Amino acid sequence: MRNVTVTAPGGPENLTISDAPRPSAGSGEVVISVRAAGVNRADLLQRQGHYPPPPGISDVIGLEVSGTIESVGGDVTGWSIGDECIALLAGGGYAELVSVPSGQVVRQDPASGAKVTKGSAVNIVVSSGSPSPSPSPSAATVTIPNVYGMDSTTATDQLTAAGLLVVVHQKGGTGQPPGTVVSMVPDAGNVVDSGSTVLLVIAK
Repeated sequence: MRNVTVTAPGGPENLTISDAPRPSAGSGEVVISVRAAGVNRADLLQRQGHYPPPPGISDVIGLEVSGTIESVGGDVTGWSIGDECIALLAGGGYAELVSVPSGQVVRQDPASGAKVTKGSAVNIVVSSGSPSPSPSPSAATVTIPNVYGMDSTTATDQLTAAGLLVVVHQKGGTGQPPGTVVSMVPDAGNVVDSGSTVLLVIAK
């Protein structure tokens, strides 16, 4: 497969297309065939050499992708090959294929492109990750802190200090004070790998 790599820290002229091995879906993971990748501030900082990926995470840029499920690993339920999806990543999104824990993948129903009557509801099904009862403590895993109701800066600081990456999304009509955390994906209390990405939904 092909991916986008950085030849040296700097501007977009230092991005190049390279060949790389195809990823496989491990236990609890899916492989996504990437249709589009987001471009955010963390990507720009990483390209400039100011935002190194956590240990063990791909050095390929890209924290957000959309596409379809290419393959499904063991212990994954609710996803099938060909399903349309969106995912938050710890890295590796600027590629034709990327593996990602299934708890960081979200679904839209009806699927994009479907024709519906004006005013129809669109259901976004969001995975909160797989609950893990009484996990054994490990330096490689993190229990996601509860940051509900905190302002976005404090919440981001706490999650970052716990070894997590953070993506922030604003949502209107929540009835909560602007700038406060109203939901998280995966949810607080879930146990994830260190360096995993957490989506914070902030009241607009």
